[in-house]
This record gives sequence, C-alpha cells and structure tokens, in this order.
Amino acid sequence: MKFRSGLSDGLKGILKRQRKIIAVVFIVLLVSVAALSDEAISLQNQNAAYIHSGDINLTVTPKKLVSTALNHGTFQIQIFGEVPQSLERNLSVSINSGNVTTHPYEINQYNDGYLRAFITIRPSEVLGNHPVGIISFNDTLHFAFHLNVVHSNRPLIIETLIGLTSVFYLLVLIGWDFSNRRLFLMLIPVYIALAALFGQRYDSFFMISTGIRLYGGVNPFVHSALFPPSLKWEYPPLYLLYSMFSYVAAHLAGLPALSNELLNFPGTVSGFTYMAWRALNGIYLIPYYALIKVPMMAATVGTYLLLVRNGYIDSSRANRYWLLNPYVLVVGIAWGQLDVLSAFFLLFSIVELRQGKTGTSAVMAALGTSFKIFPVFLLPLILLNSRRKVRDLGLFLLVLSPDIVMYYLTGSVIVSLKELFFSRSVPTFFGLFSSNGVSWQVIVRSLGVETFPSLFLYVFIPFYIVLTAFLLIRKIQPNPGRYMIVVLTVFFLTYNYVNPQYFIWVIPLLLIELEYSSAFFLSLIPVVYLFLTYSLTYFINPIFHTTIFQAHWASLRQKRYHS
Repeated sequence: MKFRSGLSDGLKGILKRQRKIIAVVFIVLLVSVAALSDEAISLQNQNAAYIHSGDINLTVTPKKLVSTALNHGTFQIQIFGEVPQSLERNLSVSINSGNVTTHPYEINQYNDGYLRAFITIRPSEVLGNHPVGIISFNDTLHFAFHLNVVHSNRPLIIETLIGLTSVFYLLVLIGWDFSNRRLFLMLIPVYIALAALFGQRYDSFFMISTGIRLYGGVNPFVHSALFPPSLKWEYPPLYLLYSMFSYVAAHLAGLPALSNELLNFPGTVSGFTYMAWRALNGIYLIPYYALIKVPMMAATVGTYLLLVRNGYIDSSRANRYWLLNPYVLVVGIAWGQLDVLSAFFLLFSIVELRQGKTGTSAVMAALGTSFKIFPVFLLPLILLNSRRKVRDLGLFLLVLSPDIVMYYLTGSVIVSLKELFFSRSVPTFFGLFSSNGVSWQVIVRSLGVETFPSLFLYVFIPFYIVLTAFLLIRKIQPNPGRYMIVVLTVFFLTYNYVNPQYFIWVIPLLLIELEYSSAFFLSLIPVVYLFLTYSLTYFINPIFHTTIFQAHWASLRQKRYHS
C-alpha cells in the first residue's frame, strides 16, 4: 500500500510540475480535432446528388460504413424522397465501374408513401474507378449520378486525436489546482456553448418536439394518427411542461412556430425512428438545443453546490470529479439527458434525510421521480426514518399529482401509466428479448437468444421487496447513500437496458461516501463505451449538416437524367 501511495504521489508531482506543458499539448490537440472535423463537415456537405423530374424528387447520399477495414469493408448509399406509388416498388440500382460489367445491387427498400432504399457497396469494386450509378424504375425511367470513392485516413486520424485529447484532459485534471469555489460560475458560459453546439440528434429532437406536440394538443404518451408510435414519451411527464413552455418562450422571442405535422418526418412511419431528427432540417436549432438543456445545466451546478456546501467533499474534488468530469460534461451538458435532473433531486433527498428532514426529503424524491423513476426506490427508507409517515407519504404523492393531472388532461390516465410501466419494466423489441448499452445481457442477445426472462421482474423486484421488508421489520436505518448504491447496482445487474447515462445516478452518491476511485472508474466505463459506439459527428448540432465519419469518402453528384 505504501508503494502504491508513493507511486501515486510521485506521478501527481510530475504532472503538477509539467502541468503547463500538458495544458498546451491538450489545447493543440483540441484545436486539431476541431480543425479536422470542420474540414470533414465541409466535405460531407458536398456529398449528395439531387434528382428532380416531374413527381420524382430523390436525394442520393452516402450513409455509413458497415466495417472499418480499409478496403475490405462495405458502405451504404441511401436513396430517399418522394416517388409516385405506381413506381416506388419497381426500383433497381446498378453501378457501372468503367469497363467492368454493370453490377445490379440488392436493395433494402421501405415505402408507405415515402421511398427510402439502401444499397451496400464494396469499396474494392469501385475505389478509384469513378463509376456511374443508375437508378431505374420499371426498366424504362433512368437516372444517373457519378460515384467517386477514395480512401481517406482522416477519420482514423480524428478518432485517434480525440482519444489523445481525452487522455491529456485527464492529465490536466490531475495536474492543475481546481480548488476555486467559484469555478462553477466561470463554467456556465462553457456549459451553454456545449449545450447549444452538441446533442445526441434523436434525443434532442425528442425533447424539443414532444413539448411542441403537447402544446399543439397531441397526446404524447400514446400513439395516434397524429403521432408516430415509435416517438411516444415513455418517461414521467414533468419535463414536458418545461419543454412546452420553453418552446412558447422561444416563439415569443421571434423563433418560427412549429406544428405537429412538420415534426413528422415521412421516413419515421416506415420504421426509420432514429431518422426522426431530420424533420428539423432547415430550422435554426442552436437556441432550441440550449433551451432544452437549461434544467440539466442547473442540476449539474446544483449537484456541485450540494456536495460542497454540505461539507461532503472539498471544492477541488467536487470540481474534478463532478463539474469537470468528462462523463458529466457529455451526459449532463452536451447530450442533455434527464438522468442528471433526477440524480440531483435524489442527492438532495439524501442530504435532507441525513439531516432528519424527512418531509423535504420526500418532496425531493418525488420531484426526482417526476423526471426518471429511480428516486422512488428511496421512499421506503424515508418512511422508515420518518416520525410522521402519513404526512411524508402524502407529500410524496402530492408532488406526483401534477403528473397524474397531465395524463388525465392529455388522454387516459390508465393507458398512459400502462405505457410508462410496461415500457420501463419489460423493454422488448416487437415482443422479442432485447438488450442495449453496457448491460451484460447484450452478450446473451448477440448469441441470437430471442426469449430470455426479465431479470428485472424476477430478480430485482423480489430483491427490493425482501430488502425493504427486512429493514422495516428489523427497524434498521442504513446509510441512505450506501443503501441507494446497493439498490442501483443490483438494478444495473438485472436490467437489460443499461444505457450509458444511467451511471450518472450513482456518481454523486459515491462522492458523498468519499469513494473517489469508484466514481472515477464508473465515469470512465460509459465514456469509453460512447467513444467506441458513437461518432463525434452524431453529437454535433445538425444545423452543421454532419454525417458519420467514414474510412472511405463517397461523393455523389447528379450526372444526367432521362425518361
């Protein structure tokens, strides 16, 4: 232990002495990533062919790489737009690579009044040949475009630089002194910039659009003729009030009005749920991206103040492990997930419970539950510690009552609650077993297993009931922070959808228990997951028209068309 402690102190000493050099390298890497990304965005903006003829309006663009192997992977070209129904099911595509015989390509096609087709191409077949693509309908109506595929190392360079930048950012956190108690004030402009310029496209669209639908009188909790079923709101409804009022404020400030019909991207009804954000193309999204994340930014700063002002940790550690934590910056600010809101209220509830203020603790737990359900797990512990159990339970239910009122005003309370609890407790995909994120059950799903018992229902729920009953019967009052860490850890181990943002529920709890190493590693896991599974460009505001980085740049332009 002494050796490890001495090694750690020695490393920190070196980093502190070289902190200026490390900071300069970090800034150089950050600027390099920004410059290369900007160039990549400019290139991608040119990669589209537009075909207009009569009732036919098509766009042809490169989509994504299926494999990142240099010349051995495949990439997709997507063709989408409006085509008369008499033609949409008679589409064929071929690629003529110079003197090579024309190759017909298999097409994955989706219709329902809006054509979207994908063709998969091997770069080795077309690399450097400047082939011509032919889109045909009924073998009589033909459209042609140039397809130019060239190998590029730029995506690999950018991703490598992002990795190095992240490493040097961590070194800066270790080497520099961040004990300034007012650092949170200096970070507010940075937070606003991150919130406005970045965001996961689908989730940001979801949070912007659902409040607008609510304002337009559309029930966002169940699908209808006015609302695609894949976009229903499957969370407690309190955030939607903020989303609706922020839209009204933006509209009063001069931003254009948006209608429910405008928000329904045609491809969404054909199964392209994660393309829904394209409905906002052409809309100035920077203020909307910032507005929808104001509560998340406030919760991030509020969590810091709870940690410091209640004496749990000093400002230096709070700044490092929370305000400047790259995981918090990504999930709480850039991505803008609701989880940071509930995490703040859960921490607030635990702080009040430790001070014996069970009424306030119940109110805070209820507010957290109004955004994400998990703070409700603290309620039995609050009642166990309470001397006025009926009052505190009443306060908890009273704070939740606006959610029930919203369900009532927008439609059916029973139907809305059924959608909420079924979708959260048994997450399946078209009735089949599904898993996502950093859950170990992803391995089971990757093995092709289509039916698998819900461990959440058959393990977690009984565990939680037995644990609660044991505490109530024995009248044991455990440490509320450690109690929630145990409960949430079992939840993570049994739930089949453990998204990377869920880990933020636990980070503040580990900090108040002085588990700094655990907080660091639990922050690192989802950051690595996001780095490996997402492209940087998917988190850039769509106003910049970015697409996924590719190991091969495919550019298209219309050559000619004839009928």
